[in-house]
Amino acid sequence: MSSDNFLGWVGVFSGGLEPK
Repeated sequence: MSSDNFLGWVGVFSGGLEPK
């Protein structure tokens, strides 16, 4: 898994938004 995808999930848990 790429670090960019990981950061995307961090945003999901932090902001409650959908992964992009």
